[in-house]
Amino acid sequence: MTITKEKVTTPEGTVLNAKIDGRIDASNAEELLDSISGDLKRVKVLNLDFQNVDYISSVGIRSLLLLFKQLRRQDGRMEIININEQVREILKLIGLMEFIKHDN
Repeated sequence: MTITKEKVTTPEGTVLNAKIDGRIDASNAEELLDSISGDLKRVKVLNLDFQNVDYISSVGIRSLLLLFKQLRRQDGRMEIININEQVREILKLIGLMEFIKHDN
């Protein structure tokens, strides 16, 4: 898994764009959490681009939930874009799609 990040300042506040490439599983979920969590200070919007994510395990979902909670504590929000159908169904089944803004 690789993560490409970019911070952008908008009228709404600071936005962190993160493009994730590869599977999110037990071997790298902690890396995802650490890499993004460290950059969330004063971020209002976290945009996760899942175009190249074809699998997410329960440990990966835990990392997303922890990032979501961190953002909520600072009045921020998480958005996921370009989700493939398999990953979308997993996130929908656990109810995460109700809380996170997403495309489609």
